[in-house]
Amino acid sequence: MILFFNKNKYNKLANQPTTRILLILFLMFTSAIYLMGMSSGVIREAKKGIVSLSIEDLKSTAQITGQWKFIFHKDQEASVLGYLNVPGSWKGKKFQGDILEGTGYAEYRLKINLPANPPANLAIKLNRIESAYRLIVNGEDLGGNGRVGRSLSKSLPERRTRSFSFQMRSEQEIDIRILVSNFRHPKGGMTQPLWIGTSRSINDKAIPIIEVLAVGVLLANSVLLLFLFVLKKERGLLHSFIFFLLISLYILCAGENLLLALVSMEWSLYQMILHLTVSLVSWSYSGFLRYFYSAYVSNTIYTIIKVAVSLYVVVVLFSEPLIYINLLWYVHIILIFAVGFWLYILIKAMINKEPGALAHFVGIWILAIAEITEILYLQEQLIPLNLVPLGLLFWGFTNLLVIALGYSKETKRAEVAELSVESSSSKITEIKERLNTYQVNPELGQIRQFKDISYIFGNTWSCTLFSISKGKSIEFRELKIKNILESGEFPELIQCSRNHLVHIEAIRKVISRERKSYLVLVTGEKLPLGNTYSQRIEEIVEMKPIV
Repeated sequence: MILFFNKNKYNKLANQPTTRILLILFLMFTSAIYLMGMSSGVIREAKKGIVSLSIEDLKSTAQITGQWKFIFHKDQEASVLGYLNVPGSWKGKKFQGDILEGTGYAEYRLKINLPANPPANLAIKLNRIESAYRLIVNGEDLGGNGRVGRSLSKSLPERRTRSFSFQMRSEQEIDIRILVSNFRHPKGGMTQPLWIGTSRSINDKAIPIIEVLAVGVLLANSVLLLFLFVLKKERGLLHSFIFFLLISLYILCAGENLLLALVSMEWSLYQMILHLTVSLVSWSYSGFLRYFYSAYVSNTIYTIIKVAVSLYVVVVLFSEPLIYINLLWYVHIILIFAVGFWLYILIKAMINKEPGALAHFVGIWILAIAEITEILYLQEQLIPLNLVPLGLLFWGFTNLLVIALGYSKETKRAEVAELSVESSSSKITEIKERLNTYQVNPELGQIRQFKDISYIFGNTWSCTLFSISKGKSIEFRELKIKNILESGEFPELIQCSRNHLVHIEAIRKVISRERKSYLVLVTGEKLPLGNTYSQRIEEIVEMKPIV
């Protein structure tokens, strides 16, 4: 990041209070990653289908990874036997000369050795087993997800995070069998570890605190952004609202499957919602940046992202889950490309001191770290860390910070504008007396009829009024910029160049490029800002904050 700033600019930026707050949030994020690793219990690795646990392991909850005994049933008579690493899919694994496909019917077995006098009440937690399973402990069927079968017609997929309690008697070992069938997902098998511990330790982790907090903060962002959109009618706010709503829904679907704890739905509908949300975020956030940082956005790249996402959405809507889940690599490429595009835009915006750019940059950077870990997990290159909810939680906090700072700046801007209007109003009487020496132009009265003036362009002979809602609205053939200023009737219209008057409320921000300054309006249009008028503009109008 420092490479994109000269030393003086970077030091000035680093000393700002907002920067310090964001750096603190980033340190909190990295600390939370460490604490999540500490609080997720111990990890114990099985060897050839056997693992030993202590009483302390059970009290703190143990994740069982490593080699499980694995039996893949090719048909009613033939099967292959070996050991398979968990977490991980059986797809592409080689057993007895056979390379397994992602679909089929299999059995996982594990023996857990315990010390003398183990806790009587134990529990097992399972998640992300594709795509139906039954759990059998010491010969007792404890339940499962969906319906396990040896064919497509006899099996029914289901995705829920579940905990199963059981009683230990005099045994010092636990024999676990998990029957798994998968005919609708590309990768069958146990793609997350098994958690085992006392009933109390498992129940203590039953509510995923990070995910619940993330959903709450993200929904708060979306509601607030919708409210601001209704007030300001800025399309960028609508894009931002959609983005935060989508990622809220994604968190509800992914990870601990909170959505399925709230409502019951078919597995295929759940998969459709999950994949639509993860793909549409690239489009929605790109649309947000395109509106608020239009000077740095390539329309070509934006169109590429939009078309690529649209193609995947069509596939999701009109094909089976087995097809579009197989194309998840395509979504990951789009997302990685989009994140790089976002970071480029925000770096350029930070160089030009655009408001809100730093906060969004930190949020994107945190999300990128979390998303990379998720992609590596899905590619079976990393154990599941579930950092996406944590990353989005901190992004939600940074966005709320941007909105809060923006509200503070806008309040100050309104106060400055009010003082300016009062100062200008004090001169109205004097100006009106001067206007009595000649006939008032009747076209001045027509200007007052427009409630949403954006700006007025004038030349030697006439003026043209542009409104926020309709664009070019009316041309005044006998009115000049000078007449409007001298009338004193429009203190809310200020001069930004020789040929332009702009409404205070229509200004969104000031940008500088190649030694020239411009006003960016809420409509996205740009007006030239002359050196003669720039000081007065800055005194009257604070740069409108990005939210």
